[in-house]
Amino acid sequence: MRSSKIRATAVLLAAVLVSACGAGVEESRTPPGAGSPTTAPPTSASAPASLSASPAATPETTGGPGWSAAGSPAEARVGHTATLLADGRVLVVGGHDWDGAQAASVEVMGRTSAEVFDPATNTWTTTGAMATGRAFHTATLLSDGSVLVAGGGLADEAAARSAEIYDPETGRWSPAPSMAEDRFGHTATRLADGTVLVLGGVGLGSDPVARGPAALYDPIARTWTAYAAPSDARAGHTATLLGDGRLLMTRGGWQQPASAVLYDPQTGAWTEAGHLADARHGFGAARLAAGKVVVAGGGVGMADGVLASAEVYDPANGLWIPTGSMAIQRLQFTATALVDGRVLALGGGPASDAAARSAELYDPTTGQWSTTSSMASARFGHSATLLLDGSILVVGGYIGGGPEISPSAERFVPPAG
Repeated sequence: MRSSKIRATAVLLAAVLVSACGAGVEESRTPPGAGSPTTAPPTSASAPASLSASPAATPETTGGPGWSAAGSPAEARVGHTATLLADGRVLVVGGHDWDGAQAASVEVMGRTSAEVFDPATNTWTTTGAMATGRAFHTATLLSDGSVLVAGGGLADEAAARSAEIYDPETGRWSPAPSMAEDRFGHTATRLADGTVLVLGGVGLGSDPVARGPAALYDPIARTWTAYAAPSDARAGHTATLLGDGRLLMTRGGWQQPASAVLYDPQTGAWTEAGHLADARHGFGAARLAAGKVVVAGGGVGMADGVLASAEVYDPANGLWIPTGSMAIQRLQFTATALVDGRVLALGGGPASDAAARSAELYDPTTGQWSTTSSMASARFGHSATLLLDGSILVVGGYIGGGPEISPSAERFVPPAG
């Protein structure tokens, strides 16, 4: 009974969250050194999910436009996180080991393993393992260059409350204080003052429910503090840090309203941020150069189809404005802001393998999407990380319609805009 409940919860999140992670969520980030707060989804996500970046000065990319193999990861992953480190490498952590084809008696377990991708050599190196197996967790780059991993354990409530810190200099993990509540599929955003705000997610109790209270981690004091949050619990949302330091939470999930809220760290207050035209789950979100946020795709209801539509939030007037639709309906894909201001949408289900390999670019100056070259592998639930040279690292996810988990990684150099 226990393993069946855990497996069902994991599959539920895999179906509706963008993985950063893992998992589930999408959050704004700038490559380290660019001056803006960074976080990991996607997360999502964050979850899990994919990592998006605020546009910065365009760096010199390696190689010509298009896709190429990005070495060979040690493990196939889904529900993992991929975090850009200060030195330009990428830390890939956790994920779960259930591929959907295993017997019902098999208990879903989060992975403890971690590995590091070096873009300079296109190679992977195994690094220290976590003390706790995790999937649909968050991984947030802190101001000192270390990485805070929180929640996401699938084994028990204690694991999903726990946190660890990775030191890139030594490749080792150390324990951090546990959160008050177990959660996975939450978001974790580093604010301008260096603290980390954790929102939402799902608990692992006998009756899994969305989490309402927020938690704030202070890396200097090494403490968690219960924090003000919107009155309704949520999972499958996104948390996007705006240029002025405020945080936009876009509600997700098939039973949640098509609305958003803004958090102001200066006042600690939450305010309503308008209503989207469509309620969405498993959607993508990315911050644009002008400080706006584009939200695209996702599913509608329990089984009411998948969206190709997109909307843009303007914090200057608090309005959501429809923009151009993607060519393909996408669920559990990644939306990543590039250094030139465009947004890359990758993969996603539940359409054909061709759709899950496909990629599109959003141009905020025209409000239109255009197709670009496709990935070698069809993916959903993967991660997509903006590297310092402007290319994108894509890791893992389910292959096509699943249930096989991809063991591969790819790298994309965007064409000129």
